[in-house]
Amino acid sequence: MVVATKPQELKLESLGDINPAFRVPASQQIAITLAAIREAGLDEYIDETTRQLLDEYEDAFNSKFNAAPILLAPNKRAMAKAARECADVAFDFYFDTGRAIWKAIENDYTKLRELTIKCSTAVEDSFFANPERLTRKSFSKIIAGIRILRHTGERIIQRMEDTPLEDRIPPIGYFSLAFLGGLVTTCVLSHVNQDVVGTPTSNLRLLADAMLEVGNEAHQMAVDEHLYDDGQAWFWHPQWQLGEAEADLDRLQGRVKWSNSVDTLIEDLHR
Repeated sequence: MVVATKPQELKLESLGDINPAFRVPASQQIAITLAAIREAGLDEYIDETTRQLLDEYEDAFNSKFNAAPILLAPNKRAMAKAARECADVAFDFYFDTGRAIWKAIENDYTKLRELTIKCSTAVEDSFFANPERLTRKSFSKIIAGIRILRHTGERIIQRMEDTPLEDRIPPIGYFSLAFLGGLVTTCVLSHVNQDVVGTPTSNLRLLADAMLEVGNEAHQMAVDEHLYDDGQAWFWHPQWQLGEAEADLDRLQGRVKWSNSVDTLIEDLHR
């Protein structure tokens, strides 16, 4: 196992110049794979031909994509180099699956929003299944980033649903963030699922920081595009979502107390 000698900071630009020019008006959150579609109970949206295509794309991706060089990188420069190489493989997968799914759901934005939410939630659930394999801070940053990306994607799709077809413009900036977020979560899940062992904690911290930065940029994008017309911008701010993720982790791990009254709660707090 390679261990980094000192803490390092990983900026988004460190992962390479990733700006995929998607040519379909579809908003992929985290990677929408056939397995995630089935887990989310949305298999009915996909016809047999598309299922076969997605299986082929997923098999090709699994045969070529290797998260180990990223997870086990001895330093930030090596990690960035490995990420750029993996990005080439990942981009083909994201573009091909997105195009196939968009065609299968026949440009239905309601179905697209449902797929985005449920498939992203399935990815989140994979982290909650083994939270002990990440530090509390890294876990919370990744979950916060996933949730902000998902919610931003949901709002973008909602706006596009309300826009005349001829005026719909694919949100390329969001695609770039969603692609990078998917790359980061795919790598970290390789550690969480123990497909790659011996990942230095420092590398996981770098990836978690990058994921939170993705969420931060997605949140800023939503603010700039006036997507929070209901006054919810504060709730989806990365710092608030970090607290939400930590609270959910506490509930999962039984680090909460329930009280039937304020007096009982105060008594517990003074013990």
